[in-house]
Amino acid sequence: MIQLTSKSYFRQLNVLFFAFVAGQLLLAAVFFFLIKNQEAGPDSSSVNVFMIVVSILLFNAFIVSHFLYKRQVERLKKYDTLVQKMTGYRSVLIIRLAIVETATIVSLIAFYLTGEQVFLGTAGIALAYFLFLKPVKEKIGRDLELNADEQRKIGNPEEIIAISGHQ
Repeated sequence: MIQLTSKSYFRQLNVLFFAFVAGQLLLAAVFFFLIKNQEAGPDSSSVNVFMIVVSILLFNAFIVSHFLYKRQVERLKKYDTLVQKMTGYRSVLIIRLAIVETATIVSLIAFYLTGEQVFLGTAGIALAYFLFLKPVKEKIGRDLELNADEQRKIGNPEEIIAISGHQ
């Protein structure tokens, strides 16, 4: 087990967050490039099916990620120590980001398979929401309802605030 300082914890969260963002943007760029350079046009016969699937998935991803996050954060608030809260928070955040990323990826796949730019738009909406979820100390402190001492600790770059299970 590795003890993480506030500085290393938030650096890890940011690296993770931007890796998720980079993956989505790279996939969008690859699909866009493939569509622009393919000789045969994409199959637009399944646009209506994809419209329904993407719409339902996008809506559900936003709702499920929000309520699951809130439920898990409520569980974390009951922990006694800041280390327990922040260690658990990382897992909760990863799950939330993965759910929203799924909506982006499905939208991009629909774009690739149909060539309809509306799916690029839905991927953009999902990515915009994803960017809104960027982990920020103040927001995490508010969500977890950290007391003044815990807030001070996450603001101190040298304070131990979490543990990591891998080396």
